Amino acid sequence: MQLCYVNESGNAETLTRVDADRQPVVVVAGVSFPEAHLADITHEWIELKRSYLPAVRGASRHGWLDGILKEVKGATLRRGFRVTATTRQRKQAIGFLDGLVRLLERHECRIVGRVWVKQLDAPIDGMALHVSSLRFICAAFHAGLGEAERGTVLIDSQTYQHNHRLAHAIFTQRFGRRPSHERLLDLPVFGHSDNHAGLQLADLLCSAMLAPVACATYASEHAGWNRHCDPGFFEIRERYGARLERLAYGWRDAREGRERPSLVVHDPLKRSTQLMWAAATPVTT
Repeated sequence: MQLCYVNESGNAETLTRVDADRQPVVVVAGVSFPEAHLADITHEWIELKRSYLPAVRGASRHGWLDGILKEVKGATLRRGFRVTATTRQRKQAIGFLDGLVRLLERHECRIVGRVWVKQLDAPIDGMALHVSSLRFICAAFHAGLGEAERGTVLIDSQTYQHNHRLAHAIFTQRFGRRPSHERLLDLPVFGHSDNHAGLQLADLLCSAMLAPVACATYASEHAGWNRHCDPGFFEIRERYGARLERLAYGWRDAREGRERPSLVVHDPLKRSTQLMWAAATPVTT
């Protein structure tokens, strides 16, 4: 049995110079791993948080498992890579992300998802973006399952209407005339991240790693006015890009009849997904 936990970073707000705090990318991505590793991952994740964050230790006065309730914010870790970061902020961020990536590697985790790069002043259909992303994630996750293996997808819950439309988008594929995702136990289910280590891992993958790398790489032309395009975020790619690339995988998209990577970037300028992992200076406009 394989488990896939899905989270996101960014939203469908139009990118505009009027607001320097609007993230120029949207990331919808997941972390998958064998169900047999779930207990160890959960325990090790709590210990990692306790090691680096005093607030987690303080929240565990009724027992160390209460450490799962205190979530780590991606913004806190991103702050440690900004050009203006203090030595203490940088040391904490690097130590925590080092531990996070080692945990993913140690437990046979894989990453899957979509990164969407916004165009300046161009409205976005947020629901269509999430539906497309979830269909891609389910297809890639399903393709990565063994022949006799089953899987299930758990998504960070939002509103009822949002969850309902996402679930129905997979329902129409799972039970259509040409059914797909047949080795998934059922439709994706929704949970609250404060009690799921997998959702917390997926959250930080999106918000502390993939999103800042994508902002610096594909939206560097906005660095003069948008706070999410800090050039310091290139260090995240330099330190972890090659290791994250090894956690991704190739799969065959039967509907489109071609090989695809498990994590893809949709960029209006058609720049390669490989820029997410490469240490070279990105192409700018």
